[in-house]
Parts: sequence; C-alpha cells; structure tokens
Amino acid sequence: MVVTDNGTQFTAEKFQSFLKANGIKHCLTAPGHPATNGVAENFVKTFKASLKKALLENRTKNYYEISSNFLIAYRRAAHCSSKVSPAVAMLGRELVINFDRLIPRKKQACTVDVLKHNLLQAQSKQREYHKGKRMQELREFRSFSLEIKCSSETTPILTERDG
Repeated sequence: MVVTDNGTQFTAEKFQSFLKANGIKHCLTAPGHPATNGVAENFVKTFKASLKKALLENRTKNYYEISSNFLIAYRRAAHCSSKVSPAVAMLGRELVINFDRLIPRKKQACTVDVLKHNLLQAQSKQREYHKGKRMQELREFRSFSLEIKCSSETTPILTERDG
C-alpha cells in the first residue's frame, strides 16, 4: 500500500498503471492536509535536519554520501513505537557496517508477533494520552467563562471569571 497526496505525479496515468501492474494499493490523503501522512512528514523533517547539519559542519558537499549515511543510520535505529529498527522489521536482521566488526551489537529478535505487540502497546499509550489531554482541555474550557459587563454609556467589556 502506498499513501500519497493528490499531487499530479501520483495521479498521473503512468504512475497508476505502474501501481496496478505491481499489485500496489493506492490511497490518497485529503487535499491540502499534509498531516494525514504524518509518518512521511516526520521522515522528511528528520532528513532535512540531518542534511542541514551535515552541510553546516562542512564534512562534505556530496549529497549522495550524506543521504547514504543518513539512510544507514535511520534504518539501523530502533523506532520508538515498534522498538525495532526498520531494517530488522523488513529484513529480519540488522544491517552490518564496518564498526560492527570492532564492537558487535546485540542482535534484535523480531517476529511479526513481537512487532504487532510493540505497535499495539505504543498505540494504546498514544490513545490514552490523547484521551487524557482532550479531557483536561474540556475541563479547562468548562471552568473558564466570560462575563459581559455593559452600561448604557460604554461598549461591552469582556472580563474573565472563574467557575
């Protein structure tokens, strides 16, 4: 499944035929609402920050090298929701780099059941946090009210009143 916005490159006939030929389901997000594709937006934000930092440090101006190093690091880092790296989730094993030959990393065991359990647990925490935050906002809204004071000579004045 591929989730995209309604950009012309994603709605073009050539792209649609590519998806159909490869058996890929295509979902379009709401127009003008990039937050619906939050995972991709977060990735782009992280990539841009990494690119900017690498360019400011003047390590190299080679965009290929910068993006390759970023992708290796990103794919090796454990995700906060699943508790496993994208490489382990997709390939079932860690990506090996030269540094691992000096100091071996602890291997992550990843099965579909472990991945599902970790993701469901993270989603549950997010749901509870969101629910608690919304209830707190509702309580604050109910306790806050405005009192309109008006006399015949003045314009209405809004004042804050507790309770």
